[in-house]
Formats: sequence, structure tokens, C-alpha cells
Amino acid sequence: MPGIALPGWVDDYADQKVFVCWGYRKTKSGKWTKPPLLPSGAKASSDDPATWVCLEDALRAIKDPPETIDLKPLYGVGIMLTNNARLVAFDLDHCYDDEAGKLAPWAHDVVAKLSTYCEVTPSRKGIRAIGTVPAGWHAPIHRDVAMDANGGHMEIFYNCARFITISGDLLPGAPEELEDISRAASQIIARLLPQGEKARKLPVETASIELPVHIDELRDVVWRISPEVGRKEWVDVALALKWEGGDDAKKLFLNWSASSERWGEENRAGAAEDTWESAAPDGRANFGKLVYLAKTYPAGARAKPDNYCRIKRELLSSPTYRSLPMGAKLLLVELHYRYNGQNNGSIRLSWEEAQALLGCRRRMVAYYFAKLRDAGLIEVAVRGSAHRSTCNLYRLTCI
Repeated sequence: MPGIALPGWVDDYADQKVFVCWGYRKTKSGKWTKPPLLPSGAKASSDDPATWVCLEDALRAIKDPPETIDLKPLYGVGIMLTNNARLVAFDLDHCYDDEAGKLAPWAHDVVAKLSTYCEVTPSRKGIRAIGTVPAGWHAPIHRDVAMDANGGHMEIFYNCARFITISGDLLPGAPEELEDISRAASQIIARLLPQGEKARKLPVETASIELPVHIDELRDVVWRISPEVGRKEWVDVALALKWEGGDDAKKLFLNWSASSERWGEENRAGAAEDTWESAAPDGRANFGKLVYLAKTYPAGARAKPDNYCRIKRELLSSPTYRSLPMGAKLLLVELHYRYNGQNNGSIRLSWEEAQALLGCRRRMVAYYFAKLRDAGLIEVAVRGSAHRSTCNLYRLTCI
């Protein structure tokens, strides 16, 4: 039977009746489990506070067990999460190589992101991360999400009818105390459990959650949101982008706002930048919120990208089009693809995006745009500003 060496943070709860014992018990099907137990060896219940005890009573039963449980020993202490709005726990299972002391890549990402107390679980095959959050931080959570093809999965517990074991076996290099992980936990939950969706199994080839959220992921989901949303949703986009991407996402918000007929004028007046600077994100608007907005307010044809766009046949057969260099033709096709039937005059295509599309230098992008303007096929409806990090907005004259 292992010795008990509990972490220091447990003392903060020592006088509260939130503890249970635990021991290995075999079910009728032959599976070994770790149920919560009373000091007497009887089963405790996560729904019945009368079966919970203070820390001293739990430790006494383990050190000097009653005769009734000689054949079924108590192995350790656990703490109940039922009605506990301050603790959140992440169980990372089948992710730890005890001999090598190494974590699976996805588990390493989670541990690094949370940066709080982490211990090796009794099985020696998993890690449990525990941290604090403000009361009322989130609705109760108990979800289990598959993380890789090797059986790795992660359970998330918050304010739910469950208990967790406490091994006290600190993961090397992890903090010894509980840290406030409300922001990091919100980001992880938003990635794995987007707003409005149930827990899902990630494809095994993309199981790593790659924290923090990459700017390319933010860009992808934001451009699937209609820029004609109401003011509250517009501000929510700013809050979510700032929470997830920090100042790196500012340009994305400004360019997305500038593509809107509704908010484009305000953007030119500086309102979008003012909104960004005054935004004070608290995690309630996060990546999950962006996913929800993209589903609720899809950006026309951009909500479900097609592999084609509509261009008039007479344009394609015209001498004007046929005389264009190939790079200019590709830009014209891309502008038509970004036209959703309502945004002519606010079609966004930055020079950086054009460079990536064509695989050429900036001066060639300028040359191709000039060819389209000279041919009378496009107009610059709103000129961008390097100072405000906004790009030109275009109008197609050939639709």
C-alpha cells in the first residue's frame, strides 16, 4: 500500500467535509475500479454529503483501518467536486510513460497551457491537472474527449457530481500549488467543446489540440461569420479575438469589420479600432463563441465554401479578359469567389493574401491589380490604410 504524501493545497480544505477514501474494487464484470469509500469501507456517494468526511478522518482510516476492511484496504484520499465551484480538474489518461517520464504530445500541450498543479495518477499512466477558477466561472462540466489513436483521452470535471483521487505524486517540473487557470481552461474547453456542441471525438490524425489557438484558425472561423451582424455580436467577435489571439488578431478584426457595409463606415471613422482598444475580454467570448456565431450568422456563400464561383460567360470570352496576364485572371476569379451577392463594394482581398494565392512578389501583385483596374473590371471602393492595418475593398464592375 502506498504512503500518503498529500500536496500543501489540500490543507485549505482540511476542515471541510469534502473528502472520501478510495480503494481498488473489482466489479461483477471483472473490471478494477476506484470507487469513493467511507472510512468504514462502505461505499460513499458523490450525491450524498453525509458520506463525506474531513481530511483527518479520511487519513486516520488509511493509517489505522478498522477491522472490517482488512481484506479490502483503503489506498488513498479523494476530494469531492460536487457543489465545488472553485476547483476544476483535467484527467489526462493513457498519456504518461512512467519509466521514461514522458508525456504524449497532446498531454504536454495541455500541461504547458494550464501551468498549475499536476500529479501522476495512481495508475502511473495518466496525469491529473487541478486548478482554481472564480465561482460561477462555467456551467457544470463532466466531459470525456478522445485525444489520440492510442487510447489517450481527457476528462474535464467542474462543479459536477464526481470525486477525484489525490496521489500527491507531483509531476516533475509542475507547480506545487493550485493556480488560477480560468483563462487557459476556457480556451481548452472552447476548442474541444465548442458552444452548442456535445463532446466529440477528434480525428486521430489531428488529435493534438495545438494550444494556443493559431491565428489561421481564428481567421478561418471569423471569415465564416457574416460581417453584417448586430452590434452586440460585432463586439463579441472583438472580445473573442482579443481573448484568443491578443494584439496579433487586431488586424483580422479590422479587416473583417471593413468588409461590412454596416460596420465598414464606422471602421473608416475609427470605431472598429476604438472598439478593439476598449475591449476587455474575460473569457466568456472565446473560440467557442466564434464557432457559434459562424453557425448562427453564416457569411453567405463563405459559410460553406464551394469549389467554384459564378462568372459570366460573355466576360470569359471577351477580348478584355483574354488579354489579361494569368495572374490578373486568377485575382479576378478570387474576387468573384469572395463576392456573396451582397458585398460588392466591400470585397476584401489583401495584398498578402494575393501574394500567397499567386506565389509571387508584391510588385507583381500590384501589377496584376493595376491591370484589372485599367481594364475596367474592378474598382477600389474603399482605399485601405497601412496606419489602420486595413486593406483595399473592391467593387466588381463585371457582374
